[in-house]
Amino acid sequence: MKLFKSVAVTLGVLCCFTVYASETTIYQCEDGERFEAAYPDKDTAILNYGGELKLLKAVVSADGARYAGEDWQWWTKGDQGNLAPLKKGEDYAESVGKTCYMLKPAKVMTNQQTAK
Repeated sequence: MKLFKSVAVTLGVLCCFTVYASETTIYQCEDGERFEAAYPDKDTAILNYGGELKLLKAVVSADGARYAGEDWQWWTKGDQGNLAPLKKGEDYAESVGKTCYMLKPAKVMTNQQTAK
């Protein structure tokens, strides 16, 4: 039964990530690492980090939007955020984590623009 629930949750997350793929934001951290984040609703962040999907839920924040789950804390404000490991029992990550910045999408050139 536990295996079935795990598979069902994983499939649900994958479906959500696929549905909101057009609204995915790419972040690049100070260490050069990149990851994707999707926000299907105001209470959820789905991170594609290290080749794995992480489902995080909104938690109390004095400023910005803070999400926690699956041993991670993702705290955003404006075009940047902080990604930090969350240890068992921590409400707020003790680790400084790393600062990550939203990448701006590249301008896509049409055939007409490239012909000029």
